[in-house]
Amino acid sequence: MKILFFILASFSYQLALASNTIELCLRDCENKIPVTVSPEIKTKLQKLFSNTRMDAAEERRCIGKAISLMENDIYQRISQKVPGFTLDNKLRERLSNKDQTRNTRQFLRYLLDQGYIRQHILRRTEKRSLWLGADEYTSVIQSISPHQIFAVDSTNSALGEEPIIVDINTWRKAQTLQGIQYQPKKITPKASAKKDTEIDYEFQ
Repeated sequence: MKILFFILASFSYQLALASNTIELCLRDCENKIPVTVSPEIKTKLQKLFSNTRMDAAEERRCIGKAISLMENDIYQRISQKVPGFTLDNKLRERLSNKDQTRNTRQFLRYLLDQGYIRQHILRRTEKRSLWLGADEYTSVIQSISPHQIFAVDSTNSALGEEPIIVDINTWRKAQTLQGIQYQPKKITPKASAKKDTEIDYEFQ
């Protein structure tokens, strides 16, 4: 009986460790780096999402702040482990649009798994076509009530800054190239009555 208890306790401990680990991509996921969320950031996240009665709009603001906190902490620690990496263009050059989109999904999935996000669910990755035939991807969330879908775009904001969270139709129509910022305050998201379509693609 004691042996069984020990096995179950060890399994629970490993499961807890796994749930606290995020695997991030660099260079189109050629390099995958497992990182843990630091105790300091966990404390800040708990405080950030402490209001269990916040509405969907307020939760989205908290999601943006949470991703900024996690990016600053985690990318700083990555830059210390990998020679030549800093939180500037040197690191950004090693993060493709697919890397940043997948990493943002990992941050969102962590926040969901930890129970911080209550008013949204995670949807499949979306793609839009830019000028000159280039494609760009974004992570996507959907509010439970009301039914609205939002892009969580980290590619067009600097590393460590809050991602741009806008109505998915606004994101689809915006023509921006990777690395060029557009300010969310200048965009007026409009809810669309049209049924949203998902692409059959999700980063592994």
